[in-house]
Amino acid sequence: MRVISFNSNLAPWTRNRSKRIKLIVKKINLLNPDIICLQEIFTKNNAGKIISLLKKSGYLDFYYTKNLLAVSRYKILDRGYKIFKEQGKLLSYSILDVLYKKAFQYFSLKTDRKILIINAHLLSAAGKQNYHYKKSREKQILEILSNIKKNSIKRVIILGDFNFVQNSEPYKLIMENGFVDASRNIKEVTFPRKKIKIDYIFVKGIREDNLRIKIIKMNPLSDHNALYLYFSE
Repeated sequence: MRVISFNSNLAPWTRNRSKRIKLIVKKINLLNPDIICLQEIFTKNNAGKIISLLKKSGYLDFYYTKNLLAVSRYKILDRGYKIFKEQGKLLSYSILDVLYKKAFQYFSLKTDRKILIINAHLLSAAGKQNYHYKKSREKQILEILSNIKKNSIKRVIILGDFNFVQNSEPYKLIMENGFVDASRNIKEVTFPRKKIKIDYIFVKGIREDNLRIKIIKMNPLSDHNALYLYFSE
């Protein structure tokens, strides 16, 4: 299975969205993933354009919620999304998070064995790593983990833009719950502007020696790089 996670930076105030959408889809098609999880798809119009283009490439199913879009060559089974209870403080760098209200989406796929995928975009706060922003992201991770525990599926992938750095408290919280950071040994960054890695693919129930991952440079299509994971069933 080939999985890609990518923050596409398609906020309404960004430039050249229509042009970038076509180029983003073209690059994704070259990578030929089975599952595509995108963040920062803020409008139904942009989501519709991406879906229309990917349908031509043979993708079977689509799931759009808030600013998150999942695309699959497999039939998407159970699906849902939850708005985070924790959104940060209004009078802070979290103001856009508070006003927009970030969420995570979850869905399962029936391949050779069932798998649960969580597509998430955590509190942004302009990428700040101060204590109270870390605590907000930690609470959001707890909400995701609580949702996973309600599900009996053993193979789980959590991916997206987490806005925390490696070995921070929210990062450690995921690892302490039995997940593996598939890109932990890769030194390349996913957010070049600040020279940090804040996008991840965490996996559970899949053999660690079966994971192959690389970071795909996406400049100038986005301010983030993409993560591309491969594992055999």
